[in-house]
Amino acid sequence: EGPRKAVDEDELVASAKRRKRSKREEKAAARAAAEAAAEERAASSRLPDDLDSEGPRKATRDILANRGLVKYRNKDHKNPRANQRRKYEKAKVRRKGQVREVRTGEADAYGGEASG
Repeated sequence: EGPRKAVDEDELVASAKRRKRSKREEKAAARAAAEAAAEERAASSRLPDDLDSEGPRKATRDILANRGLVKYRNKDHKNPRANQRRKYEKAKVRRKGQVREVRTGEADAYGGEASG
């Protein structure tokens, strides 16, 4: 059983090496294909040379607006209705600290004298 077992193990090791080598080759081929596709996309996205001969390009709306760097604004601050609603909610909270809350429902029913 000794020599036969060694032969089986050798075949097993050799087949594992073959599988690993073929897998590596497949990965390399896939990587090369992906790189070629990326290069093709990059080449197609470049502007053609004949565009320059037509004169200067048209100015876009963003270029015409010329706003430059504008600070980030919160969504609520951009929307006037939501902004006013937020301000009102804040004012209600502030007013709670200034004015006592109205007591309702205490004068509805007379409970009699509290003692004796």
